[in-house]
Amino acid sequence: MAAEVISCPACGHLVRVPDSLLGEAVRCPACKAYFTAPLRADDGTLGTAELLGDAPPPTVTASSPRRSLDGNPLFVPGIFLLFVGIVGTAVNGFQAYQAFADPDGMRARMELVKKQAAELLKMQVDDNAAEQWTKTAPIVFATVTAISLMTFIASICLLTHRFYWLAMAGSILAMFNLGNCCCLIGAPVGIYSLVKLFDPENRALFRRG
Repeated sequence: MAAEVISCPACGHLVRVPDSLLGEAVRCPACKAYFTAPLRADDGTLGTAELLGDAPPPTVTASSPRRSLDGNPLFVPGIFLLFVGIVGTAVNGFQAYQAFADPDGMRARMELVKKQAAELLKMQVDDNAAEQWTKTAPIVFATVTAISLMTFIASICLLTHRFYWLAMAGSILAMFNLGNCCCLIGAPVGIYSLVKLFDPENRALFRRG
């Protein structure tokens, strides 16, 4: 059954109101206040819920949207993205700092990576590869650090139900965070977050932000 997620005018709790009850008196399951569910306008938008008096009118109790650990259906993907964002920012940020502050040390590490790559691929690696990698390392690590920061911001958006498209962008970027194997956890977390964000009921939670 189609439904709308509406904020209770008394306590702000999000309640799930079936379309068949729009315009009817409903009761908030959290604070027990009565309010009139808003009607849908011709352009498809909803009006404002109106708080009713203490006398209980004929009504039904609206249900809460699908809940998670703290009553937020986006809590779990938000926490996962938060973890990916914090770890990625810390690890990639440290690597970026080293690349800028200690180019000689970075060059030595790139030489080691070149040697390991040659042994793994069983082929000759360009002698200038380490030098080229050293020059691009600061840009690469700065980029993946920015991606991790975006993932962190997206996690806050999910947890607070604000800035839907920012939450979407950060979830997508989490899947492509290639620095330090962060994509191994970022890819499934990003996909899970997107699945939750595409849910119409979860997307409706962002209308209040």
